[in-house]
Amino acid sequence: MEGNRRQRHRIERYYDCTFLSAWGEQNARISSLSPIGCFIDSRTTVPPAGTVVEDITVTLPTGHLTLQGQVAYAQPGVGFAVQFTGLDENIQNQLIALVGG
Repeated sequence: MEGNRRQRHRIERYYDCTFLSAWGEQNARISSLSPIGCFIDSRTTVPPAGTVVEDITVTLPTGHLTLQGQVAYAQPGVGFAVQFTGLDENIQNQLIALVGG
């Protein structure tokens, strides 16, 4: 994800989200979003790199998107970057339209 990050359109804006962790559903926020991934601000629950994160539900002005991905980078006490996996064409198009890329 790191190598593609600067080549992809992304938006730096806060969106509320929830995600499923080993300890249940966690409330957090997304501070950066692109068609291929996001950065989730989470000071208390930061899964290690390589962890599959299911049921990432993002609250957007147009509704909710439910995504899944793999942790590409983790910074304990700050948050983690997720690279999306298993995106269907509809969700991929919604992300592209949202970030303008």
